[in-house]
Amino acid sequence: MEGGRKGITYNFDENSTIELVSNTESK
Repeated sequence: MEGGRKGITYNFDENSTIELVSNTESK
């Protein structure tokens, strides 16, 4: 989980992007 999130950590800066990140993890 954390490994895949590492690449999208910069996205976490924006609350709006967090939603998109969640969708990618599900896949």
